[in-house]
Formats: sequence, C-alpha cells, structure tokens
Amino acid sequence: MRKNTYQTILSIIAWIGSVQIFMQYVLGLVSGRLMDTERLRTVSIGGSLLSLFSLFMLSLTQRQQYYQILLAQAIGYVSHWEWCSCPPSGLSPNHFTRRRSLAMGIIPTANSFGGFVFSVMFSHLFRGRVGFAMGIRIGGFICLGCLSLAQVLMHQYPKGKLPNEASLSIPASSPSTVAAICKNQPYVLTVLGGFVFNLGLFYPIFNVQLFAREEGFAPTNLIGWFLGIIDLSSCVGRVVLTYLGDRYGPVRTIAPCALISGVLPMTMFLWKGSAAIVAFCVLYGVFSGGVFALLCPAVFSWDSDRRTSGLGLGIACVPFGIASLVGAPLSTALAHVGSGSRTWYAGCIFAGVMEVLAAVLFLVAIFRNNKLQISTW
Repeated sequence: MRKNTYQTILSIIAWIGSVQIFMQYVLGLVSGRLMDTERLRTVSIGGSLLSLFSLFMLSLTQRQQYYQILLAQAIGYVSHWEWCSCPPSGLSPNHFTRRRSLAMGIIPTANSFGGFVFSVMFSHLFRGRVGFAMGIRIGGFICLGCLSLAQVLMHQYPKGKLPNEASLSIPASSPSTVAAICKNQPYVLTVLGGFVFNLGLFYPIFNVQLFAREEGFAPTNLIGWFLGIIDLSSCVGRVVLTYLGDRYGPVRTIAPCALISGVLPMTMFLWKGSAAIVAFCVLYGVFSGGVFALLCPAVFSWDSDRRTSGLGLGIACVPFGIASLVGAPLSTALAHVGSGSRTWYAGCIFAGVMEVLAAVLFLVAIFRNNKLQISTW
C-alpha cells in the first residue's frame, strides 16, 4: 500500500512537469502567427507580464494545495514560455543570413543555463532562513530584470525591410497557408520525428536521480546534481552541434545526434557507479540538448517562405507539446520506483526506441528532400 501510494504521488507530480512542457509548446501556434503579423511587442510584453504575475502567485500557494501549484506554475507561469521564447527564435532567421542554426541554438542554451542557476539558487534559498515564498519572490525580481533587458534588445524588421532580403528567397506569390505547409513532406517527417523524439526524451531526465538512488549507485549529495549536470552539458551540445548544423545542415546533423541519444537510454541500466552515472548525464545532456536545439532550425530549413516562418514553427510546436504531455507521465509510470531492474529495463528500451525511431524519420526526410529537390539552408 505504501509503495502504491508513493508511485501515485510521483505520477501526480509528473503531471505538473508534463503540463508545463505541453503549455510551452502548444502556445507556439498562436505566438508564431502573431510574430508573422509583426506583433513582437504584443507577444513579448504579454508573455513577460504573465510570467511575473504567475511567479508571484506561486509564492502565495499553500502547502498540500495541488491545484494552486498546477495553476500558478504548470499553466500560468509556463504559458509565458512560448510567448517569450518564440520571439527570439522566430526573429533570428531574419537577422542572420549565415550561421542561423548556431544563432537559434544559442537561444535555448540560456534555458539550460538558467535552469541550472535557478535550481541551485532555489535549493539554497528554500533550505535556509529565506524559505519558499520569499525565495520565489527573489527569483521573480531577477526575472523582472532579465525580461526588461530582453525587451530592449529584441527588434523586429518591418516586412519589406529585412537585411539582405534578396538572399532570403522570399517568393513573389502570397504567403504559405497551413495546408501548403503541411503538404511539405520533409517538413512533416521532421515534425513527426520531433514528436516521436519527445515521447522518449524525458524518461532519463525524470528518472536518472530515482534510478541512482534506488539502485544505490551514487551518494545522496551527488544525486542532487544530476539534473544540473544534464543542463550544463546540454549547453555544450546546443552550441557545438548547432554549429555543425550550419556546416552540414540541421537535419543531417540532428539525425546522428538523435541516434546516439537513443542508444544511451537503452544502456542506462548498465551504467553503475557514481562516475558512470555522471558520464551518462554528460553524454545524454550533450546529444539530447543538441537534438532539442536543432529541432527549430530543422523545421525552418524546409520553409523557403520567411514570411510564414513563425506559423511553420508554431504548427510544429503542437505535436511536440502533445508528445511531451504524454511522454512524461508515461515515463514515470514505467519507472515503478522500487520494483527492480526489470522495470528500469523496460523504460529504458521504450525511451531508446522512440529516439532511434526519430533518427530514422529524420533520415527519411533527408531522402525525400533529395528526391523532391526542395531548397534548404
């Protein structure tokens, strides 16, 4: 009974994370379309205000009130993420005619670095005299400064005044519609690959700490750093692998990265000992982070009409969000904490197969592009 109750609590907590990731992605369809209609300030300022409001509301939540945390963090706070991250991701292809993948890869690097910094900061604030409520408010004021600086730095070129516009291959016909975008076979295959990849992506991330703790492979003080190690390692992958994406093409780069990222979870239950688990976190952070950063450039690479680049990215974000919503609770259900190595084996195989299948879909997209002769970056 106690074990079943523990598993139920973990499953409920996992829904907070899964709803967070779902909201991050699915709102991209709206924010991407607003970006195409030159409403940068509407998107960025609206998202910033929602972020700050929800963060301060999170500081007012009470103990054992699940719905309050779900509303403030999973729905309210994270709803701003796509509204704040879509503008820089959508603007970078129009600001850069070279090194677009690298530019788009540097943007989500801040997400990983910020996740590491805030996780360490909050862990010290919550355990000290500051406490949860005041610690969240301190984080809110830090976010206020960062978001204010972002408003000053971001700039959107009006239509018809893009730099080096001749090199952007903007067609003379009317902008692409949703139906036209969805008829692009390499685009659809790439989006499908991203959907499948997100189904397996979060199993190692959500369960590596539980795996090390239950199997006794690492001391408690080291286990708390595993997610931070994955975040920092993903920063390296997001920069280095997107640089290679500019050189060899984002889709040609994302395919082998997804393959390696899929092989690692299949062998997670074989990595025993503190050094081995740390090495696993580093490798998985590098390659899974690289795939995550290359997804947007890969989607953009099939879109020759820069006028609807935000719409194309927004359409892709919807299946990515659905996969994240389903994948996170499923990974927790497969873990079955304390059930032994057989369950870990099943979950690892599931995550690995999904990511390897994504690599296959990326390769098929490349094959279809070669056959159809669609221009890319």
